[in-house]
Amino acid sequence: MASAALADPFAWVGQTIDGKFRVEAVVGEGGFGVVYRAQHLGLGEPVAVKCLKIPSTLAPDERERFQQSFLEEGRLLRKLSRATAAVVQALDVGAAVAPNGVWAPYLVLEWLHGETLEAFLARRNEEKKGGMLLADAFALLEPAALALAAAHDEGIAHRDIKPANLFLRDASIEGGGASQTPAGTPTMKVLDFGIAKVIADNASITRAMEQTGHAPSMFTPFYGAPEQFNRRFGATGPWTDVYALALVLVELCSGKTALVGDDVTQLYIATTDVSLRPTPRTHGVRTSHAVEAVFQKALAIEPRGRYTSARLFWDALREALPSPIEADAPGTTVVREGSHDSLTTAPQITEARTSKPASSRRSLFAAIGAFTFVAAAIAASVVIKHRGEIEPTPTLARMGPEFGHVELPSSTADMVLVPAGSFTMGHAKEGKTEKPAHTVTISKPFYLDRTEVTAEDYVRCVAAGKCTRSGVHGPGVDEAEATKFAPFCTEPDPAKARHPINCIDHGQAAKLCAFLGKRLPTEAEWEYAARGKDDRLYPWGEEPVACTLGNFARAAGQCPGRAKGTMPVGSFPDHASPFGALDMAGNVWEWVADAFDPGAYTKGERKDPLVATGAKGVIRGGSWDFASSAAKTTTRYAFDRATGHVSTGVRCAKTAD
Repeated sequence: MASAALADPFAWVGQTIDGKFRVEAVVGEGGFGVVYRAQHLGLGEPVAVKCLKIPSTLAPDERERFQQSFLEEGRLLRKLSRATAAVVQALDVGAAVAPNGVWAPYLVLEWLHGETLEAFLARRNEEKKGGMLLADAFALLEPAALALAAAHDEGIAHRDIKPANLFLRDASIEGGGASQTPAGTPTMKVLDFGIAKVIADNASITRAMEQTGHAPSMFTPFYGAPEQFNRRFGATGPWTDVYALALVLVELCSGKTALVGDDVTQLYIATTDVSLRPTPRTHGVRTSHAVEAVFQKALAIEPRGRYTSARLFWDALREALPSPIEADAPGTTVVREGSHDSLTTAPQITEARTSKPASSRRSLFAAIGAFTFVAAAIAASVVIKHRGEIEPTPTLARMGPEFGHVELPSSTADMVLVPAGSFTMGHAKEGKTEKPAHTVTISKPFYLDRTEVTAEDYVRCVAAGKCTRSGVHGPGVDEAEATKFAPFCTEPDPAKARHPINCIDHGQAAKLCAFLGKRLPTEAEWEYAARGKDDRLYPWGEEPVACTLGNFARAAGQCPGRAKGTMPVGSFPDHASPFGALDMAGNVWEWVADAFDPGAYTKGERKDPLVATGAKGVIRGGSWDFASSAAKTTTRYAFDRATGHVSTGVRCAKTAD
């Protein structure tokens, strides 16, 4: 049923598209387009018409190129949908000028009765039904898996498999149709093939969308494979669909999303955590060793370690499913809820059946491989002092030989407490993306590192296998540039152990914070901690910038004796932020959790804002190689998430609850 509350951005309702499709109502809107219910005037049947939202700033030649690629994708979808009934049937493709004057490419699809798998899962959760038996979930998803297999055979990848793009068609209303399914049996259809790809492949459109503040999200983070979060893992392809399909199957069996996190950064950590793969057993689903091994391969971090197509994955899972479930490890019990068996354990035993005990906490930020329980014990012993100070717990010296003599850092070392409260974010007279100034409320107190994270902390993270080596890298960074700036990177230089880590990208920063038992601060948290409630221009106040206040790029002859590059953290102890944090202006830019949205501030008063998706990330605070004007508390700088350079570092946060 269409909702009267849904907007009609193209003004198509009541109009006819190309003389063939009489539009009746808006039935949905997503990141790429608007879906209408319409009548096919020739056939007298309902159809779905999806109109893409293309920026009006697109030049005529760019529009022509996009239209050609869109038509090619439409023909490809038509071919694929004729090959398998489990892909929503494509009936027509074209482009028209909408009644409001906007150029709108459109795709005409069969009309489906039923619900998305997303709605199905939500209903099961509301009814407290929990997860499904693995065999039942396998049968439910099989049409979608075989549809993906057919697409992969043709070299076509979907790249955004998720419950919202899987549709349970109600055959009791439509009848068996082309699928020859008995009436009353729900069958699954795959939606939105090719849409994300045709947008992503057109750089002009993605740039135009970014300029409007509506950058397209090419995948859904809760179902994202590592290579979708960070191109350093390789290209996307059919193996990316395998990963997402496995996540959806785990969700069906466990009753909860397979990747755990509150924002895109946490989800990136979850999808790339070697020690905590999102398999059925990780989520308490009782499976055989053979089935678990299939999921381990389907959910491999490196694409080359996965099944290369849905067909290979599904065939392997079909073969493994009849395997008997092995005896549970000592200390585990089976809890039966309805007809579903789920594995649970005593609090001191991990959900996965392993020979060694581990912490039952599944916090992404406390998990440190097989020795999580040690870090949790350390964190529990922290004593909080008055005035926002934390008594640092001594660092655990070294683990035994079974852990490779890894030194673990304290999870709450030298942080300052930032209380909950409201402040003014942005500035009426500064950069255009900093306007307008608006009120933001931080609803929970949090801790913030007193200084930027050091190179020696990063060395420990690398030694533990949780971080990759730093270095100048990223899209557009060639070997000559990387070699030229390498001497300024702090990790390889023992003499700079107490300097801030730099030359790290957004993902590396997030993993470092997770290793330390913390997280990236949100952009709002960072600005609140730097600015306080008195709207100060710099962390120390309104005092004009001087060499004694921070480490910034200076003109020749200024700041005599100061070498080019970073300085040890805490070098300016008398010029802290309102809550006691040091170096929040200068030294290195600091990554925050948010993606960059140039129009974020136009949305008015906000509470705990977070921009979860976007093509670029945000760095804050200025650096040694930028002018001091960049170190104002309101300055926000968009930077490619996959790039690490001589001025990109991090300071971590932790919720105080």
